[in-house]
Amino acid sequence: MFIFRKVLWSVVLVLLAHTGAVCAAFNPPDPDNTSSTGTFDITFYNETQILLYGLKDVVFHSTSATAAPSEVEAGFTPFCVAETIGGKSSANQYEISLASSNDFNLKNAADVVSIPYTLTVMNGGTAIRDGVWGGGKNPSGFFSTEKLPADVAIGGTYTCDSSLTVNRSIKVDVTGSTPVAAGVYNDTVTVIVTPI
Repeated sequence: MFIFRKVLWSVVLVLLAHTGAVCAAFNPPDPDNTSSTGTFDITFYNETQILLYGLKDVVFHSTSATAAPSEVEAGFTPFCVAETIGGKSSANQYEISLASSNDFNLKNAADVVSIPYTLTVMNGGTAIRDGVWGGGKNPSGFFSTEKLPADVAIGGTYTCDSSLTVNRSIKVDVTGSTPVAAGVYNDTVTVIVTPI
């Protein structure tokens, strides 16, 4: 999932302008004997577009009824971002936010048992600043303070390098220490990238 905050605000302003709610043009209200003067603004919007791609589902397997869920190895999903201008420069940066449907818990179908986990946004194999969600760290919807560079330009080829040390990835660590009954436990994570 991706959101265009800047683009959305521009669209709102344009819609308001078309409905008459926002209007900078001035037309004189009364006729004059010598001249009549009015003004209007000219605005050019060059909105940044952004595209999130490359995400993959993360699946864990355990066959032990007595082992703690945290004993499984961490899982990863790559992710990549394209922006309008492209290229890895300060003009093409974005911020990232993660949100969890179950407050960073894997839950069974009965919604009774929970297995906590954390998410860490990795950049080239290293955690980004303010890059951990869940486990008492960042809450759902929090935007990291680290600015990340776009991978490619909008309109290019959207191939996300799956190498965890080259591009960015999201690391999933199951942290639950209490064994759980056999079953399926899941959650849905929403990833939001916003151009800055």
